[in-house]
Amino acid sequence: MRVPTLLQSHLQSQVSGLRGTTFQDFIAEVLYKIHGTAGFTTLRDVRDEGCDGILVKEKCVIACYGPDNATFARQKKKISQDYDKYVARWQATQPNWRLYLNLEPSPDHLALAVTLHGSKDVIWGTTRIVKLIEEMRFGLRVEICRELHISEEVVGRDFVKGLLDDLLSQPEPAGTVNYGKLAPDLERKVRANFPAESVARVLALVDLTADQQMDVNEAIGLLSNKDTKILKVRVLSDFNRTSGITFEQRFVALTKDYAMRYNRGDDDEVSGFI
Repeated sequence: MRVPTLLQSHLQSQVSGLRGTTFQDFIAEVLYKIHGTAGFTTLRDVRDEGCDGILVKEKCVIACYGPDNATFARQKKKISQDYDKYVARWQATQPNWRLYLNLEPSPDHLALAVTLHGSKDVIWGTTRIVKLIEEMRFGLRVEICRELHISEEVVGRDFVKGLLDDLLSQPEPAGTVNYGKLAPDLERKVRANFPAESVARVLALVDLTADQQMDVNEAIGLLSNKDTKILKVRVLSDFNRTSGITFEQRFVALTKDYAMRYNRGDDDEVSGFI
């Protein structure tokens, strides 16, 4: 079993702590951020008819249930009653149905899902909800975590760890490099490699991303010496494969390449980490 990341642990704890309409409103907020108002609607005036929202494209009615230490018998009764309302009011036009829970579904929950709607996959517990949040664009992830009182630092470090893990998972490039000779202080490195007209802009960017750089340095500091060396060779190898004549051109090309891999949502915060 994989050990959950720090962010996953925080999300799991906070989501499972939501109850009743608070949980319901949270799920609606997540789905709004993912699908937009054209792709998801809550239909608040008819919530009591077995519908807590509709995923428009999927023709799927969602139900949200955040019980507070209720027995399974009570949970089954509530879920079944809401499902009966869905069947009577919505199933003809919205044939798909999904239940979000603030807990991990038990075998009894999964069996109930099969009985009601023919598939255990219609139940989404906290693990699937957390995965849904993790797959959101970085900026939206930060907003959701902020609502759950999870610090941006935790989100940032989680992103950096994923980026480093991905780089380290790729085939190890051949060759060794003496990084002691290639790693002068940052400002001196900028002045040595960028043209004079670009130095002020690059140094200003360095200042703007100081917090992200600190998170990256801390994450790299947790790596073993072997993995640190592999990471450096990996980045240098990627740099050497870029097109361009000058250092600046190749640096920009490498940044764009990593942005395509790790920042498809074009979030400014993620750009700072890269």
